[in-house]
Amino acid sequence: MKIANILFVDTEKTLVKVIHEDSTADIMSYEKGMKKLGGWSEFDIEKATHEFYESELKAAQMVRNSNLAAEDPNNKTVNLKNLLSTEFDKGELFELKLSIFDLVEVKASKKRSLKSRLRKSKDLVEILFCLQSIRDEG
Repeated sequence: MKIANILFVDTEKTLVKVIHEDSTADIMSYEKGMKKLGGWSEFDIEKATHEFYESELKAAQMVRNSNLAAEDPNNKTVNLKNLLSTEFDKGELFELKLSIFDLVEVKASKKRSLKSRLRKSKDLVEILFCLQSIRDEG
């Protein structure tokens, strides 16, 4: 099975999460120079881990900054009115698109038309529609 991404799971770098192109994943112990990681070096894994967590932080920051989360931390609903009325600047939408293109299911998608539409999306609703459409294909 072809590897799509590998992430360190712990700070000691003893465990990795190997994500395959079919979106399945395995957790395994890690030792430097392992042969069964498809040529991924420790540096490659560190970079992929950093990029993954960076994109997660950016997405979380966008949600916090736009007050999309409900006031009550026990309430998991999103205020749709706030979501739809929030104006995201081009930079924020671009960062969100980059984060979405880093997702395993988007990387593995063969739907070029959906990826193209995602690239050209001008608002949050269209971006989320494209992401869900890509997820639905799998």
